[in-house]
Amino acid sequence: MVAAMNGLTLSKVAFGAYAEPKKQAEAMRNKSFKIALVASDCLLLGLQPVLVHLSKNSSGKFSFNPVSVNLMVEVCKVIFALVVLLCLVSSSPVVKAAGDLAPMALQLELIV
Repeated sequence: MVAAMNGLTLSKVAFGAYAEPKKQAEAMRNKSFKIALVASDCLLLGLQPVLVHLSKNSSGKFSFNPVSVNLMVEVCKVIFALVVLLCLVSSSPVVKAAGDLAPMALQLELIV
């Protein structure tokens, strides 16, 4: 027989102690993933002007329109951000538990 303690069973309390390190590890993994995303974004944005400058031909002129590079970089950033957002939202436990997109719509409404 499992004894009750303040509305919680003893088994829930015991297993809750094992769940805490997993939550901390997942939080640390999410934090390090976000730091890596920001650091890689800063690195790539810092390298963009250098790489554009190094792509001049032998006569010192560009074989392409340099403004198009900025457009392509911004399009790639938007696509990358959407993919990461969809991956993070799809791995959310709220969406997995519900099995539909209603909680995601509620989250998006709260953001806007």
